[in-house]
Amino acid sequence: MSANDRIINAVVTMITDGDLQPGDRLPPEAELAVRVGTSRGSLREAVRVLAYLGILDVRVGDGTYVTSLDGPSLLRGLGLIGHVATDKTALEIFEIRRILEAAATEKAAINITDDEVAELEDVVAQLAAETDGERFVELDMRFHNLIAAASGNAALRELVASFSVQTQRARLMQGRFVDGILEQSRAEHEAIFRHIKAGQPALAAAAATAHVANVEHWLRQAHDEARAADASAADRHREHG
Repeated sequence: MSANDRIINAVVTMITDGDLQPGDRLPPEAELAVRVGTSRGSLREAVRVLAYLGILDVRVGDGTYVTSLDGPSLLRGLGLIGHVATDKTALEIFEIRRILEAAATEKAAINITDDEVAELEDVVAQLAAETDGERFVELDMRFHNLIAAASGNAALRELVASFSVQTQRARLMQGRFVDGILEQSRAEHEAIFRHIKAGQPALAAAAATAHVANVEHWLRQAHDEARAADASAADRHREHG
């Protein structure tokens, strides 16, 4: 175990053992460094990591505090994955998203408010009229994020938003849509919305699962085609090399 990991574990143990509670201010840096058996410089590095992970909140001129340790705080670091994910990783993330979207949509069909229904309906109308691929993806992201927010589960909302960003980036990087994908996607969004509005959680979840699975299938096709094209180009290069 590295020195940094050891320090992080020591601070986390203080939280799990109840020595530090959500909202508590950490002891002064010098005191805490002695307590965990490290230098102040090493402690600062560990605190930066814990702050990024949503466990600590560093307030300049005030001190370092334990966050509320709620779902959104602890999950916000997931968004970084979308910036470094490979095509293969993006496809694996899509498998996770299929499960999360179904859960969020099911809960939204139970908990959604009239105002949220109206907002979601407006996005569905915009999707129905949109022909630009990149703008369509942006609206698609908004559609799914609104559903996640309507689920009433803050942690689930954060997870859906993180994985949605990652998978939508993968879609944008493809740079094109297969024939009929926009039309098919519009119909799927309308079906999801219809079941949510009607308060049909099981049907809403099934529609969301089918929608994400169809996009996943399309992405896998595009990924396989790109790999085949790269392999063909490499073969031609070797032949003429």
